[in-house]
Amino acid sequence: PYAILGATIMASIIGLIDIATFKSAWQRDRLDAASFIAAFIGVLIFGLNTGLVIGLMVSFASLILQSSQPHVAVVGQLAGTGHFRNINRHDVITYHNLVMLRVDESLFFGNSESVHRHVIQATKKYPEAKEIILIMAAVNHIDLTAQEMLITLNQELAAQNKRLHFSFIKGPVMDIIEHTPLISELSGQVYLSNMDAVTALKDT
Repeated sequence: PYAILGATIMASIIGLIDIATFKSAWQRDRLDAASFIAAFIGVLIFGLNTGLVIGLMVSFASLILQSSQPHVAVVGQLAGTGHFRNINRHDVITYHNLVMLRVDESLFFGNSESVHRHVIQATKKYPEAKEIILIMAAVNHIDLTAQEMLITLNQELAAQNKRLHFSFIKGPVMDIIEHTPLISELSGQVYLSNMDAVTALKDT
């Protein structure tokens, strides 16, 4: 009876192993695949409940890792349009006196230093640019640490005779920062769109 019961349980477990989904995750997103592996090994070693918790913790760690390393792209204008794209992916128009950076993640304590580093590196790469524009279209929240980082960044740029500008800030985000020193002490302006920013600044 024990052998039959064990065989039945093993047959049921084998049916729960989704190899196709794991292969797909390995090809498309290695961090998701790592969660699969952690949960699988955890269940084998520690049991079902502990294994699932381990898989969940690895999934959360992957999410934090991704958020802590946001994609920040220098962008330019597609000729004849109001669209702006990554200069490394598209043939775009850039302007010597300004540099536009698109932040593709909400700003919080975990990634604020990374964003600061990207901006400073861009100013060193384009030393002639006096107008630094942060495109905030993908930013859904800015926490207190990120606000402090942006205030410090604004001061650092002002000391180099450069101005910091924002464009495309979402309404809920603007509600958070509107009455803070981040806006009241901003050396530049807040623009409704990227095109408005370029039109106002490209000849300054």
